[in-house]
Amino acid sequence: MKTKALFRELTPDYYDDNDPWGHAMGTYFAAADEINARGIQCPSAWQFRPSPFGQACEGYEYETLQELKPSDAELLRLGAFLHRLTGRLDRAGLSY
Repeated sequence: MKTKALFRELTPDYYDDNDPWGHAMGTYFAAADEINARGIQCPSAWQFRPSPFGQACEGYEYETLQELKPSDAELLRLGAFLHRLTGRLDRAGLSY
């Protein structure tokens, strides 16, 4: 699945005027959490630290990831896309 199509499946409410930072970060955390749960090291630039309580196993993003079953490579591409997107949103002053 293409990265942007996967992003749209996981974040259908993402719009410029609808809390883009919150939606992007929620999907970013879910993707990084799934990558970590698969035993893959997230790139250090992402600064992801897994929860000491384990993977978050509820919520729309988690459920959609379980249904779509993206490959490891697809998840890593999604994470890289979200890393760039959240950085851009932060630089635009849209983070909180």
